[in-house]
Amino acid sequence: MKRLCLFLCCALIALAILTRVQTTTPGSGLAASWNPGASTADSLPAAEKKKLLEAREAVWRAFFTNDQKQLDKLLPEDTITLDGPPENPFVKKAQILESAKQVAQGGTKLIRLEFPMTEMQVYGDTVIIYTTYLYELANDREGRRVSKGRATEIFVRRNGAWLNPGWHLTQEQ
Repeated sequence: MKRLCLFLCCALIALAILTRVQTTTPGSGLAASWNPGASTADSLPAAEKKKLLEAREAVWRAFFTNDQKQLDKLLPEDTITLDGPPENPFVKKAQILESAKQVAQGGTKLIRLEFPMTEMQVYGDTVIIYTTYLYELANDREGRRVSKGRATEIFVRRNGAWLNPGWHLTQEQ
């Protein structure tokens, strides 16, 4: 009985190790490109990294310019962000679109948008971006104001395009 238990434990360990080291052909879809360990942005081809960072900036710019068509394209239906007040922290796509509309109706214009520091973790067709941000907005009532903070942004590649299904912002005080 003791030998049988030892044999089963060894077999399970071997199976776990084999599952962990199994590799697949890169770029052949989400399931095939899955890698249990994160890699850095260097693992993305330069052109793909450029597309990803352009999509990230496009989301921010589309929000501040109320580009509803672009936001609808870049935010999937299942988008969830941690951007609301503590009593209702989860914000969904419809609320994001409405918020962009309200910012624009208030006459607010984006003056400057920067991402001073950015790090990435790549998990196949999913990338987590850690960044610091700075944006400057202006309107007739309040003048100019600068906001700085940190963000964690999630991007997934679907049908060759980078989509942004979630983020969390922490604004500096």
